[in-house]
Amino acid sequence: MGRKRKKKQPCGDSSSVTGAVKGEGSGTSNPPKKRIRYALVEQDINDSGYFFEKGLRKVHPYYFKFQTHCKGRWVGKMLRDVYEKEFRTASPEYWAAALQLGRVTLNGEPTSLDAVITHNDVLAHTVHRHEHPVSDAKIDIVFDDNDVLVVNKPSSLPIHPSGRFRHNSLTHILYKEYGYKNLHTIHRLDRLTSGIVIFAKTLLVSQKLDKLVRERSLHKEYVCRVDGIFPSKPIVCTEPIKVMSHKVGLCHVHPDGKESETIIELLHTHTDGQTSILKCLPRTGRMHQIRVHLLHLGYPILNDPLYNQSIWKQNASDEEIVKNLQDTYQHSVQRSDQQGTTEQPADCSGNGVKSERGDVEGSADTKQEKSNSTDSTASGRADYDSICLDCKKIYKDPEPDELIMYLHALKYKGPDFEYETSMPTWAQAKVEDEDVSIPKIKEELFSEPPLLMKSEIKSELLD
Repeated sequence: MGRKRKKKQPCGDSSSVTGAVKGEGSGTSNPPKKRIRYALVEQDINDSGYFFEKGLRKVHPYYFKFQTHCKGRWVGKMLRDVYEKEFRTASPEYWAAALQLGRVTLNGEPTSLDAVITHNDVLAHTVHRHEHPVSDAKIDIVFDDNDVLVVNKPSSLPIHPSGRFRHNSLTHILYKEYGYKNLHTIHRLDRLTSGIVIFAKTLLVSQKLDKLVRERSLHKEYVCRVDGIFPSKPIVCTEPIKVMSHKVGLCHVHPDGKESETIIELLHTHTDGQTSILKCLPRTGRMHQIRVHLLHLGYPILNDPLYNQSIWKQNASDEEIVKNLQDTYQHSVQRSDQQGTTEQPADCSGNGVKSERGDVEGSADTKQEKSNSTDSTASGRADYDSICLDCKKIYKDPEPDELIMYLHALKYKGPDFEYETSMPTWAQAKVEDEDVSIPKIKEELFSEPPLLMKSEIKSELLD
């Protein structure tokens, strides 16, 4: 269970929040960046449902419409050319079938592959969507009042819908099962990272907390388990971090990167004698900062699917690293596909057997009506679809070690609040150990000579 400590009016009264937003008393406050808000509507919530199996939270397949304004580079081209060049995950035969069933529309009307795209056209595609399973671990509520909601996010859950995750995202589950609506995200954690996530419940509170983030007044503590025996003295890593690939979401230490700082301290050596439990205090907020700094120091997180791969130890180019990790990571995120495909539908019913529901034919609207008539739990849902490529494959469920990374956001602290979870089981010392608490890093220690800087320990760490 999570626990809250030293709660001191986490967001203050209305006047203090307003003052923080307007930057009163400073005159130099930067305007807040526009933050994306993921507004959920009832249709988003009710178009499918969950079922639970073998420790996994799964989502019944459902129909979902993707919609986009046509890109400038598409203007003047036929729809078949756009699909062949930019949507190559499906075959020409699939697109022909989807068009015949009315699942592809142009400006809301049925269309054909020979249609020529013009400026301001809106292209829509209704798909039979399959989501990846996630852990069925409970989402612990750390703190909840009129201003904020603080939760302990389980690993494997993305915070917002992305990629193959929509209903299996933190915001959807909080809305659907806990009734929390209109939440403002203050910070994010990677999908495989567990721990503290803070949501604001009002715009004013969101702006105040955003200001703390911009001014680096929100202090964060993480715990992790890494390869190797870490030194007994704290280390400050100040190497700059640069994005290597936006597409993959991959970073590395680079002279042209942004300034970054992480304070790292040994908590205890694991009983296996080969790994260490560390506390990390990121003073800046770069993408994958802790993971990248630990890799650079020679202590990658034990089960990090990106930064604990052999390619980093090779004399490989950036392009080779990106290509290698893109293939590796996609394989770990996507459920391992068994050899070949099957003509039988995959088990999507939640009953542990193949779905016996027949092919769904006709237009998208007709299919939705049929789905509603046979399953009242979710609108637009059908467990098997005649042209869906995923329905014709059998997927293995992810292994438990594919759903967790040994990195946990333990504590978030501001000027008048402090939220903390309990230690994850993989980071706890044995019961017989005398002290299983987390030692404090004294602030005055940071300026004392014994503190090891990255440049001083490089040879010691990497030899």
